[in-house]
Amino acid sequence: MSDTRFESCIKCTVCTTACPVSRVNPGYPGPKQAGPDGERLRLKDGALYDEALKYCINCKRCEVACPSDVKIGDIIQRARAKYDTTRPVIA
Repeated sequence: MSDTRFESCIKCTVCTTACPVSRVNPGYPGPKQAGPDGERLRLKDGALYDEALKYCINCKRCEVACPSDVKIGDIIQRARAKYDTTRPVIA
């Protein structure tokens, strides 16, 4: 079963080992922290939007690697759309 809810994350960090960005960019904490862990924080306070979300290239390797089938890339993309204050406003 596919799961976009962060509660199913078992915090194993397999997603981070599969992430090509976290291997080469020390500014990116990895998909676990930007996705499920970050979402826990963002629910408490939307001001905790992390600029590191922009480093995710949405390759979905984290999702393929996730043993809990959490849709980490989707969580990150939703957070970008919801919390990014720099997006253009259509009038």
